[in-house]
Amino acid sequence: MVEPNCSQYPIRFPSIEVLTIGAGGGSLAWIDQAGSLHNGPQSAGSDPGPACYPNGGAKPTNTDANVVLGRLGTSLANGRVVLSQQKAANAIDEVIGKPLGLGTEDAAQAIVSVANANMSDAIRLISISRGYDPRDFVLVAMGGAGALHSVALAKDLAIPTVLVPPSPGVAAALGC
Repeated sequence: MVEPNCSQYPIRFPSIEVLTIGAGGGSLAWIDQAGSLHNGPQSAGSDPGPACYPNGGAKPTNTDANVVLGRLGTSLANGRVVLSQQKAANAIDEVIGKPLGLGTEDAAQAIVSVANANMSDAIRLISISRGYDPRDFVLVAMGGAGALHSVALAKDLAIPTVLVPPSPGVAAALGC
C-alpha cells in the first residue's frame, strides 16, 4: 500500500497505486484496415470535441455513443452546452455503422462495449501484474462518464462494490 498523488494532490489514505486509463468521453472510435473496431487512444479533446458538441468534430467518440444510446442527456453545464443526438448519430453511422453493416444503436453499443473491454482489460492487467485480485477491491468510478461505465466494468471483473464520488468528473480534470 502507498499514499499516492493524484496530479500534484496527495491522496490521504492508504491505497493501491492510482493509474489512469485513457478511455475518456473524447476517445475516438475507429476501424482499422482489417475492419476491427477500436476505441482511442486518439481523442477529439475539447476542440473540436465529440460530434454531438455544438462545434464538434466529424469522428465519433464515447460521448457520442452515450448520447445516441440515451445514457447522457442532451445538455451539459446547466443547459449552456446543447448536445446534438443527430450529429452524434451521423458520425457513428458514417465512421462505424456503415463500414461494419450496423444500425446506429448497434454501432453505438459496439463503441461502448469496446471502451468497456479496454477499461476492464487495463484494470485486470494492472491489478494482476501487481499481485492483486480485482475482486478484493472497490471500483472507484472517476471521470465525467465514470458512473455510466462502472457497473459494466464491475460485473466483468466480479468486483462486488462500486463507489461513485460526489463529483467524479473533477478527478478527471485533475488528471486522475
